[in-house]
Amino acid sequence: MTRKWVKQELKKNPLEKFVLRVVEFVKINKNEVAMGVIALVVIALFIGVMIRQRIQSNREAGRIFAAAQADFQSFRYEEAIDKLKTLKREYPGSRIEKMSYYLKGLAYTMQGDDERAAEVFEAALESHSRSAISEHINISVAKVYENLQRYEDSVEQYGLVEQEHYLYPEALLGMAAVYEIKGDKYRAADIYRYIQLNYPHYFWGEISSLRLSALGEPAAEPDNGFFPLREPAGVTPDADPHEEIHDFLPSETPLPSDPGAE
Repeated sequence: MTRKWVKQELKKNPLEKFVLRVVEFVKINKNEVAMGVIALVVIALFIGVMIRQRIQSNREAGRIFAAAQADFQSFRYEEAIDKLKTLKREYPGSRIEKMSYYLKGLAYTMQGDDERAAEVFEAALESHSRSAISEHINISVAKVYENLQRYEDSVEQYGLVEQEHYLYPEALLGMAAVYEIKGDKYRAADIYRYIQLNYPHYFWGEISSLRLSALGEPAAEPDNGFFPLREPAGVTPDADPHEEIHDFLPSETPLPSDPGAE
């Protein structure tokens, strides 16, 4: 009898009404065994409904994101942004939410709206923990900050990229470029030399060599795998211009094996 009644209620599918009916049933049937069984049924049904709703939400969010991505790849940035706004409004907390922030920020960047792009990237970094795309967001927002002439913020974001990540040399190159824009060629040159020494057969090393030549700075001088930090003229020992670089650059070569070394 109970099983038939449960099936009938499930077909109606308002979960709250079903729970209230269960409570009424428990009040009438004082049998402790019956109460325990019904409680377990309610819990199981509730969990099942929640899981099903979550799976359905993630599926729908993924469908909207795929459509937005297609718009982005077809240069329809406004359409992509509209779809991503819909995704955030209708499916908050979905598994793809952080990726949607990233794509929306890129769309604003392609539209030349760096202010909005920065806001979206910042929201993604503040409201979510570190994930597989965190370094991508760090570099993207660092470039936006550079366009907005927020140079210190740009350097900070480049510095958040982990050394083990494959985007680490790109972050180094971006940081050096920011220091160069600021007119601090000593810090820029130190980073370029580090890249030149540790990534000599990659394009990052080639770009660094070109920038060192343009700055009139000497190339890296290998010394057991490290580059020497040169004190510029007129700098006192108490004012080390390389202190921030020491903190950011690792003490070991990040890529021991180089494809062009063999």
